[in-house]
Amino acid sequence: MADLVRMSPEVIAGMRMSGTKPTRENRVQWFLEGMIEHHGGALQMAHEARKNSTNPTILRLAREIIVAQRKEIIDLRKMLQSEGMNKSDYYKFDGLFAL
Repeated sequence: MADLVRMSPEVIAGMRMSGTKPTRENRVQWFLEGMIEHHGGALQMAHEARKNSTNPTILRLAREIIVAQRKEIIDLRKMLQSEGMNKSDYYKFDGLFAL
């Protein structure tokens, strides 16, 4: 993570949804927290798809997305914890981990 020096303007624009801006001091935390939100959004959409669809292909894809995004969030959380960060917000999507 020490190699993360500069993000492209496109990445920064995509992450602006967090309501904060990256600085040299917070860039790693800012990125990882933004990615938790991003993967959490995918979890929410996959659960909506499972709830609203009867199409077997959609249901299978939604299940696969839930499994993959759950792993991503757990991995992101571990990275933040290795940097000494652990907030309750990092766990807000855990209720969506179940299939």
